[in-house]
Amino acid sequence: MHRLLNALVTVLSFAGLMSGISVAPAIGQDSPQPRESEAAVHGQGAQPVVLPPGVTRENVDVKDRPLIIEGSVKGSVHAVNSHVTLMPGASIDGDLTLIGSSLSVSPQAGLASIAQTHAPAAAPKLPRRADWFGGQLCLWLLGLAGGLVVLVAAPHATARVDDTIIARPGRSLLIGLAVAFAIFSALSVSGMIMNTHSIFSVLWTPVTVALTIVTVCLLMFGWLTGMRRVGDLLARRCGYVGNGTFFGRMALGLTAFFVANAIAGAIAPGLGAVGLAVEFGIAVMGAGAVVQTAYSRRAEPLLGHRFGGFS
Repeated sequence: MHRLLNALVTVLSFAGLMSGISVAPAIGQDSPQPRESEAAVHGQGAQPVVLPPGVTRENVDVKDRPLIIEGSVKGSVHAVNSHVTLMPGASIDGDLTLIGSSLSVSPQAGLASIAQTHAPAAAPKLPRRADWFGGQLCLWLLGLAGGLVVLVAAPHATARVDDTIIARPGRSLLIGLAVAFAIFSALSVSGMIMNTHSIFSVLWTPVTVALTIVTVCLLMFGWLTGMRRVGDLLARRCGYVGNGTFFGRMALGLTAFFVANAIAGAIAPGLGAVGLAVEFGIAVMGAGAVVQTAYSRRAEPLLGHRFGGFS
């Protein structure tokens, strides 16, 4: 019993990494310096950059803000997501580059050339099919790693659960459904208690955490043992007799579901969802086998005759 609990706890693990980088544009020029307008533009609250009458000898860069040119710019102007306005008497001797921007030119304004006008390139998005395949690959690798962990942490408990799910798959499914209903009902009640935001909810927090950990570990361990049963069925279909090793048959079941779900999800998301639902049912059946193994002395007299036909 203690080895089984150790196996359940060691399966649970997670990690996260978040990072962000922001870069702000700069506007470089000598005399005169740009001044900020007091009025917002187009109701967006963006303050325009205004180049007053005079000579600006360096290049001008502006991003996400309107640009109003009243004087002469000897360099080039580069505008991103902006609206550039050339007032009467204004001029640009260099190139005007507009990226996702618009331009208004007064008849008396002077403009050498417009280098390019286009919308900014959108960041490439990972195709949904690639997302699905990556998720299935991670699930497959997680299963293989979890199988190694439970074999190392509790080989005898794993073997006993393995024997139970092979001998009584129907009973394991029924018990697993009952246990899953009980656990998720308890989690729902815990969620309602936590939503009260009272002192009692604070005291109840350890119970909610414990229920969550037990649920995840039980389903994870049940999923791995259930995949061993799937591997057995596939091996017999291919003509291999005997029970084989736990890890070998489990890896066979995991690989079969990985390939099937990856192909089904690429064809239609609904087919992939059906595959995941089947995997969840297998995990529930494995969880029932775990409960039977842990409490076999108590469960056998009560359930042996009633559910014997499902074995």
